[in-house]
Amino acid sequence: MADVAETGIVARSTLQSIEAAERPIKVSNVIALCELYGVDAETRQQFVKMAQTKEPDWWEAYKDVLNSRFRFYLQLEVAASSVITYDAELLYGILQTPAYHRALIEADPYAQPADRAIKLRQERQQATLGRTPEALRIRTVINEAVLLREIGGRAVMAELRDHLLRLNQRPNIELTVLPWAAGAHAAIGSAFQVVSFDEAHNPSVAYMENHSGVLYTEEKDAVDQFENRFDLVALQSISIEEYVSEHHQ
Repeated sequence: MADVAETGIVARSTLQSIEAAERPIKVSNVIALCELYGVDAETRQQFVKMAQTKEPDWWEAYKDVLNSRFRFYLQLEVAASSVITYDAELLYGILQTPAYHRALIEADPYAQPADRAIKLRQERQQATLGRTPEALRIRTVINEAVLLREIGGRAVMAELRDHLLRLNQRPNIELTVLPWAAGAHAAIGSAFQVVSFDEAHNPSVAYMENHSGVLYTEEKDAVDQFENRFDLVALQSISIEEYVSEHHQ
């Protein structure tokens, strides 16, 4: 970024805003940057066309409840072919019900307005689970703590379990539960997602989030470690049908 700014083609602040998806990129900047990076003519033409015709992404209507760091994750998620996620205490967003999500918001003094955040979540679910021709493939290991903590009360959790059972019937979704009996495990103390793409030139990206910020990495050794940790906890997990049958009948 510093090297690009030194050329005078694009100001560093402008480049930061473009890469954070906070502003559209001008055709003139596309051409200049393609020249600087040595992009071939055919690819440059495709980029110029994209800059000319790009329509606002669906999440641009939610700038009031969406920060730039998570906007980048949405871009990854919508473009991804698959996601693996280990949920330690909080269920992966696109698997949540509105009532579960609302209860989380109401418990957080720093949360965004509930109605807007829930609407954003519903559009996010449609953009991934309802995507055609191929929906996002999801493999999730849910720590039993997620299902035992009564977010919103018993009725909300019962609805959530039924929702998860229905989701698990979809061919693109696999939900399993890591039971207390598993004891110590490879992902203890963390929660994470790894977003992957069908295109070989797009590396997988690992993502972690907490109250102080987010961390993205596409460094291969780090991503491989997250994937290995997921595989290890998956081996210790049971199907959500088996879990619900044993504990909530």
